[in-house]
Parts: sequence; C-alpha cells; structure tokens
Amino acid sequence: MARTERPTQAMYAAIGRTAAESARVEQNLRELFALLIESPYGRVLAAGEDISRLQQMCLRVARYNKKITEAQLEQLIAIDRAITAARPQRNFLVHSVWYRMKTPGEHYGERSSRPATSRNGASTSEHAVWTLDDAREVANYYEKIAGYLERFIDQTFEGVRIPLVMSRAQEENIRERWEKLMGDAWQLPSD
Repeated sequence: MARTERPTQAMYAAIGRTAAESARVEQNLRELFALLIESPYGRVLAAGEDISRLQQMCLRVARYNKKITEAQLEQLIAIDRAITAARPQRNFLVHSVWYRMKTPGEHYGERSSRPATSRNGASTSEHAVWTLDDAREVANYYEKIAGYLERFIDQTFEGVRIPLVMSRAQEENIRERWEKLMGDAWQLPSD
C-alpha cells in the first residue's frame, strides 16, 4: 500500500461538505415528519434518529396522511430511494480514515466495521481509493437531495409552519434571562 500522508485540505473540505449536506437532509426529514403528523412534537419524536429511521418514519406517516396525494407520495418515495442509494458512499466517505496516496489526486480510505458473524464475512474493514472528484460528487448528490426535500416541503405544505418546541428547562432559562435583561419593563401594564 502506498499510503503517504494525511489527506489534502480539499479532500477534508469535501468530506466536511458531505457531512454538512447529509445533516441538512436529516434536518429536512425531521421537519417533514413534524409536518406530516401536524405537530411540533414530531421534532421531538424524530430527534436523534438516524437517517434510515427518519426515512422509514416519514414514509410510514405519509402513506396514512390523507392530505398527501398519490403523486406526492411517489415523489417522496423517489427521494427516499435517492437517499438510500447514496448512503453507502456517504458513510464510507465520512466514517473512514483517509490518507493521501503517492499518485496525485488519490486518497486511500479505510473504514472499520463490526466483525461479521457469518461464514463469508471475514473482514473487519473496508478499503477504497477515492479521488477528490469522487468525494465532491457525493457532497453534490446530497446537496441535490436536500434541495429536493426542501422543494417537496415548500410545495406540499405551502404556508404551513410548525412552531418550535422547547423543553421546560430551556423555556425557563430564556424567561429568566429575559427578565434579567428587561426587568419589569417587558411586562404589560395591568388594569
């Protein structure tokens, strides 16, 4: 193996952009879920779920939401398939340890995985050589998916906004800070 040194800054940037765009996709799925169930608590239910679970939750609810047309459901299924198709490349890119190769523009990625228990699963890691263009392509793909989700949400739920919810502790913290800042001036006069 011709590993030489750490990845280029451009490769790091492409990895980071992929992570950021996939986080945008996850956030859009959380928002979509809240809109589909018509409740701010959708964000609470979807918090912390990984992308595959978010996809599953959104599709499950969309199939029962009477406001979603068959055409819209087909759009959502197509977006779901696009996310599923890109996930292995995204996971490899974001979760691998990367090295710059001697050949200009090439990077070597090594991703450890859980040891397989089946007979044909002898490896505990995956290996691949990627170029900067390969990494940028994954980031671009996730950027497109995020855009598709945003357009779907805007077109399907035009004008509908689900209010943000905070935990009781967060709300109390904000209230206390506001009172310290404004004192009695922020309260409405009483009759």
